[in-house]
Amino acid sequence: MQLTEEQKRALDFSRNISVTAGAGAGKTRLLVERFMEIAVKKYHGRPRLARKILAITFTNKAAGEMRERIARAVEEHLKNAEDPAAYQHLLGIRDQLNSVAISTIHSFCARVLREYPIEAGLPPDFSELDEMQTNMLMNRAIDQLFEQVNGEQDAEKRAAYFELFQHFDPQKVKVLLRRALLQPFEMAHIVRRFEQFADEQAYFDFVSELWLNAIRQLWPQQALRQVMTLAGHLSDRLLPGASNNAVKKHQHMVSLKTLVAKPELELEDFRKIIAALEAFTASSGKAYGSLRQFGGKKSWVAGSEEAILQLSEHSAHLLELKQNFDPGPPPQQADRRYYHLFKIILEMYRAAREFFEQLKTEIPGVDFEDLLIKTLRLLQNNEQIREELVRRYEFIMVDEFQDTNALQWQIIELLATEDGALQPHKIFVVGDPKQSIYGFRNADIRIFKTVKEKLALAAGVKNAPEYPGNVVLKNSFRFLPRLNAFINDLFADLLQPQAHNMYEVEFEPLVAQRTAMEKGRLELALLREEDGLNEEEYMAQTIDRLVRQEKVTCHERQGDEEVERPLTFGDIAILLRSRNALLAVEQSLRRWNIPFKTVKGVGFWQKQEIYDFYHLLHFLAAPSNDFYLVALLRSRLFLVPDHVLFLLNQQPGENYWQKLSGELDGPFDEGHRQKLLDIRALLRRWIEVRDAIPLGELLRMVLDDLKYRTLISAQINGEQLLANIEKFIDHVLRFNKSGMNGLLELIRQVELLIEEDSKEGEPQLNLDDRETVKVMTIHAAKGLQFPVVFVPYLNAKNVDNVRQAVFMEPEIGIAMPFRSDGPYQSKDFCLLNLLKAEKQKRELAEAKRIFYVAATRSSEHLFLSARIKNDAIQRTSVLEWLNEFFSRRGVDLLDRQTELFEAGDYRLHLVYGYEPQNREGEEIKGLFEGLEHLKGELQKPLDVDEKRLQLYRPLQERPGPIIFSATRLMTYVQDAQNYYQRYHLGFFESDYQLFADNIYQMDDSLVKGKIFHRFLDLLAENERDDDALLDRIFFEFEVFDGEKRAELEGEILALKEKIFQSSIGLQILQAAEARNELTVMMHLGQDFFTGTLDRIIKNKQGLWQVVDYKTNRISAAQVRELARQYEWQMKGYALLLSKLYPQQEHFPVALYFVHPDQLHEICYTSAEIEKIYAEFASLIEEIKTKYPVRG
Repeated sequence: MQLTEEQKRALDFSRNISVTAGAGAGKTRLLVERFMEIAVKKYHGRPRLARKILAITFTNKAAGEMRERIARAVEEHLKNAEDPAAYQHLLGIRDQLNSVAISTIHSFCARVLREYPIEAGLPPDFSELDEMQTNMLMNRAIDQLFEQVNGEQDAEKRAAYFELFQHFDPQKVKVLLRRALLQPFEMAHIVRRFEQFADEQAYFDFVSELWLNAIRQLWPQQALRQVMTLAGHLSDRLLPGASNNAVKKHQHMVSLKTLVAKPELELEDFRKIIAALEAFTASSGKAYGSLRQFGGKKSWVAGSEEAILQLSEHSAHLLELKQNFDPGPPPQQADRRYYHLFKIILEMYRAAREFFEQLKTEIPGVDFEDLLIKTLRLLQNNEQIREELVRRYEFIMVDEFQDTNALQWQIIELLATEDGALQPHKIFVVGDPKQSIYGFRNADIRIFKTVKEKLALAAGVKNAPEYPGNVVLKNSFRFLPRLNAFINDLFADLLQPQAHNMYEVEFEPLVAQRTAMEKGRLELALLREEDGLNEEEYMAQTIDRLVRQEKVTCHERQGDEEVERPLTFGDIAILLRSRNALLAVEQSLRRWNIPFKTVKGVGFWQKQEIYDFYHLLHFLAAPSNDFYLVALLRSRLFLVPDHVLFLLNQQPGENYWQKLSGELDGPFDEGHRQKLLDIRALLRRWIEVRDAIPLGELLRMVLDDLKYRTLISAQINGEQLLANIEKFIDHVLRFNKSGMNGLLELIRQVELLIEEDSKEGEPQLNLDDRETVKVMTIHAAKGLQFPVVFVPYLNAKNVDNVRQAVFMEPEIGIAMPFRSDGPYQSKDFCLLNLLKAEKQKRELAEAKRIFYVAATRSSEHLFLSARIKNDAIQRTSVLEWLNEFFSRRGVDLLDRQTELFEAGDYRLHLVYGYEPQNREGEEIKGLFEGLEHLKGELQKPLDVDEKRLQLYRPLQERPGPIIFSATRLMTYVQDAQNYYQRYHLGFFESDYQLFADNIYQMDDSLVKGKIFHRFLDLLAENERDDDALLDRIFFEFEVFDGEKRAELEGEILALKEKIFQSSIGLQILQAAEARNELTVMMHLGQDFFTGTLDRIIKNKQGLWQVVDYKTNRISAAQVRELARQYEWQMKGYALLLSKLYPQQEHFPVALYFVHPDQLHEICYTSAEIEKIYAEFASLIEEIKTKYPVRG
C-alpha cells in the first residue's frame, strides 16, 4: 500500500515532527516506516547507527509489537534488495535490532539508572518494585508515621494533631498521604507553591484568584453585564407600599446597579451577584413564570413584568452555566482554617515520605515513579551525563503521545535539548488527542498541544498549525464510508475546544479510504424501561440475528484486496464503560447460546480465584484460624461440600485444623473421608516447606499437586481464570526477588490491594479466535478494531459525583472533605470545590473521548443503545449529547417517530424495541450440545499409561446428604420447574442474584436490602463514620458505578434516618445483647438445613429473637399480606434459632418493615417447632422423590 502525502511529510527527518493521527490512519505503520527511512537511508552503510534511534511506546506489549513489525519490514526489504551493498546494510540492521532502544518510558529510565546508578544516588543492585511491593512499603511508612503521632510527647504537636483530627477523619488523612506518596512529582509542585505563601492572607488571595478565574470562565462578560444592567434599570421601578418579598428583590437590584460601572469585578462583588441570581430564580435554579414571586404586579410600576421575567431568565441562564463545573461559593473562613491544617498535613507528608524512602533504601528498590523522577533529576543535575545521552540518541520517536504527562515530557525534552534549545530535527511524536482516555494514570491531554507549540516555536513559527512539522493524518483505512460519515458528523459536533474547559479537544474530519458505499449498518436502540425491555436482550437477539439468521457479511484484507466473507461471532465486540452490567450481559448471551469471552476486566485483586489463594496464604501462616481453613476447604482448590464440613466440625479438637488432623471417625462415607485425608496430607506438605522455599515456588507446587491448571481450564472463562492465577504468582515471585520475604508481609499487602479496590487489570487473552464474541471494557479495546461493535448503556451519567476521599490537581492543590461531625456545618470549602470542578472538567472531556474510542473500534457495523425510564435522559450521559446533536437536526429522539435518519452519506436506523422471545431452556440446550460434543471427544481412545490414569478418580454415583435453605424450599413450592433447573441441573450458579430477584419479585431491592443489612450490621458494631461505612460496603458489593452509588447512598442514609427516628428501629439497633451474620446448619433427617440469621437480639423477655430488616416500599396496610410471602423464611429462622438456643421454650421471629415502621412478629412454641421440622422434612422427602439424582 502506497504512503499518502501526509504520511510522506511525517517521514521528513530534517525537522521535528508531531503527527496527529485519527482512528485507522495507520500511525503504527508510520512509526515503522520512519524507523526504516532513518536506518536504511540516513544511516546507509552504517547499520550500527540504528542504535541511535530511541523509540518510546506506551506498553511493553506495544514495544514488542513495534520491534516485531520492524523485523518484518527488514525481512521484506531483504527479499527485495538487489544491490549487494544495500543487502549487507539490511543484514547489519537486522543484527542490531535487539540492541535498539524500543521500550516504555519506564523501561528506558530503568536502563539509564542502571548505567549510572552512583550518579543517580542508587546502589548498583537496586530492584524495581511492582505495585504490590510499593503499596506494602508505603502503607508501612504511613503506619510508622501514625505510631510516631500517637506517641508524640511534645504538647504543641499533640495539640496540632488533635485539631487536625477534629476536622478530618484519621483514615481519610491516611488516604490523602497515600495519594500524595503515589504522586510525588505532582505533590512536589503543590508543596513548592504552598511554601511560597508568606502567611494565611497570601494563601487566601491565591484561592480567591483561582475562584475568580473559574467563575469568569463560566460567566461570559456580556451575559453578566446584561443582568446587572437590567437589574439597574428595574431598581427605580418599585412602588411605595410594595410587599416585603418585592423589597428584598429590589435590594438585590440596587446591589447589582452599583456594580455596572466597575471595570473589573472583585470577590465581594461576585458574592453580591450570586446572592442576587439566587433571589431572582426558584430554588431549583429555574426562572420564575410570573411576578407572584417578585411580590406581584401591585409592587411594581406598570409594564415592568416583561423586564422582570427577562431578568429571571437571564439569571437562570447564568446559574445553569455554573452548574456543570460549579466552583461553589467564594472563599470563606474555612479556607483560612485549611491553610493552618494543611501545614500540619505537610509536616506529616514529609515524615511519611522520609519513612517511605528509608524503607525503599533498605531493600534497595525504586518504584515506578522513582524511575522517572530519579532519571529527571539525573538529567537536570548532571550535565555531562545528559550531554552523553543527547549524543547517543540522534532521533527520538514517541508513540501514543496523547497519554504522556508532564514528568515524561520533561525527560524527553532534556534528551532533545542542546545549548538550551530543542534540537531542530530530533523529536517525532505521534498520537491522537481524541483517544486520550487514561486520565486515571495521570495522562495529561494538554501536553500534546503544548509540545506542538514548542516544536513550532523552536523552528521560528509562532502559530503551531502553520508549522510544516505538525502533520495531521486525515485518511482513515479502517471505516467503511457510511460509518466514516457518521463519525465525522457526530464527533465534529461533540468534540470542540471550549474556553472554560482546557481538556476538550478538536475533531479533525476523517477521509475514508475504503469503498463499499452501501455496506455497514448504523443503529441506535432507545428502549423504554416501562416496556420491560433491556439492552442485554437487545444485544443478544441482534447478534443472533446477524450471525445465524441474516447471514450478514464483513470484509477482511488479503494482501491489497478486501474480500467479503460471512460474519462470525469472533468479529463482534461488546464494549462496556464499566463492569457493573457484566453479569447481565453474560447471562443474556448464554440464554441465546452465543459463545463469548470476557476480556481483560479490571478488579484483578477482587477475583474469586485470587481470594482462594489469599485464603491459602492465610492458612499457611496460621493453620489454627478456622475462617481461612474453612474458606480454603470450600474453595475451588478443594471443593469440600458443606455437609462434610458440618461432619468435620463434630470431630474432637479446638479448631478445624486439629479436627482435620484427628482420626476422622464418624458418619463420613469412605469417599469423603479419603478426600479429607488427601487434603490433610497436602496441607501438611505445604506447611513443612513454607519456610524452606520461596513463596512463588510454593504456589507453583500447590498448582502441580492439585492438577489445578487442568481443573480450572475446563471451567467457563477458564482461560482468563488461569491467566489471573499465573499473574498472581508472578506478583509473588517479584515480591520474593525484591528481598521483601515473609509470608505475613505478603498477606498484608494482598489484603490492602483487595480492600483498596486496586485498579489492576486482568491479563490480556488471545483475541484472534473467530468463535467468540468479545466482551470487554472500552479501555481494554483501545488499539483494537472489530467489524461489529455494540456500545450499550449510553443513558448512564459520565461525571462521577459520588463521594471521593481525596481530590488533587497540581495547579490547585490537594484536599479532602471535612468530617461530618467536625466544627464546620459543611464538609466542603472553596479549595475543595475548585478541585471538584476541575475533576468534573477532566471527566466530562474524557468521557466524550471514551465514547469516541468506543465508536471508532468498529470498522463496518455500529450498534448503540440506551435504556430510558419515564423519558428521562441523564445529565452528562452520551444519550444527552446524542439528543442535543439530533435536536439541532430537527429530530426529537423521545417522540419515537423517526425510524431512519439520513444525513449526507450515512443512514442511521432508530429502533425502539424488539420482539421479546422466550429463551427458557436455550442455555440448557446449548450446554447439552456442548456435552454431547465433549462426550464424543472423550470417547476417542487415548494412549495414556496406567500411572497417569491413577490421577483421575471417578465421582461417586450415589449422592450424599443434601443441604437445603429456606430459599431453596420456597423455590420448589413456588415453581418446581425453576427449582429443577436451578438445583437439580445446577446451571449458571453465578446468576443466583438475578434468579433470586425473580423469586422475590423485588427487582434490585434484594441487593439494596443486603447492602442495607450490612450497613446496619456495621453501625451496630460501633463503626459510626457513614462515609467510611458506605465506601466499605460499596466495595464489598462491587458497586463501582457512580450513578448507582449516589442513588444507593441516598436511599441507605434515608433509611438509616428513618430507623434512628423510630422507637422500634432503635430498640433493634441498640439492643444490649445482639449478634450479627450467624450461619447455622442443622440435621434434618438424613439431610441438612442451613441459613444465615442477619441479626438476633435479646428481647425484653430475655429470649433470643431473630430480626430481619425488610426495605420494601409498602404501606402499613400491605404489611400483613407481604409478610405471608415470607412464611417459609420465618419458619426457617425459628427452626435455626431452636438449634442455637434449644433451652428456650419460645422462639420469636420478627420482620421489621422499615418504610411503614411496622414490626410483624410471630413467636413459635416448642410444639410448633416440631411441626415445622416435620413439615420441612416431608417437603424435602417429596423433592428427593421427584428429583432423586442430584443433591
